[in-house]
Amino acid sequence: MHDLLVLTSLIIQIAVLKSAWAVSKMTISAVHSTEDLQNEMAQHKETKSQLEKMASQDSLTKLPNRRALEERLEMMVSEARRYDHQITVMFMDLDDFKKVNDQFGHDAGDAVLQEVAQRLKGLIRESDMVARYGGDEFVFISANGIAAHDGLAPRILEALAKPIELANSKVVSTFGSIGIAQFPENGENSETLITAADEAMYIVKKTGKSGFSLSGN
Repeated sequence: MHDLLVLTSLIIQIAVLKSAWAVSKMTISAVHSTEDLQNEMAQHKETKSQLEKMASQDSLTKLPNRRALEERLEMMVSEARRYDHQITVMFMDLDDFKKVNDQFGHDAGDAVLQEVAQRLKGLIRESDMVARYGGDEFVFISANGIAAHDGLAPRILEALAKPIELANSKVVSTFGSIGIAQFPENGENSETLITAADEAMYIVKKTGKSGFSLSGN
């Protein structure tokens, strides 16, 4: 009888251990599944973040691109209407940039654009934005009036004029023409403001380059 009880006890213990082991395996598997799911979610978020960044960033200069600029400017216009304040838009085009590509090659041209982008970034506040609009065109936007930023255009021209040393020890100097527009005087939305600044910039191009002009002047 005693042996039977011992055997029965062993059988029960074995059954309990098997059950516990099965539960442990399920728990471990669940933990691993949760970790895998968390890793997949983290990778998904990272991929999404990278895609969003690619969609809004210029691949060469790492500045915001045209799309990001127009979206930001539309938001600024909406806020300006609501709170009755001004916006400044500066449209800048490098003078005779084609000569850089023709004389030194497109790699040199890319290096010049990258250096120009860094110089422009160094001149603005965090609340402002400078973007590569396309080619050798850059646009600066600020939620301030022209009076608060009329000294920025000369500083940009001064920064551009500093020599840029290329990889082959060649040195080039860049110059730019800048057109300035203001909300609400020169446009009611992002498109009209950029157009007004662009037209002011072309006036500078036609009258000597390497300068700036206010829209409507």
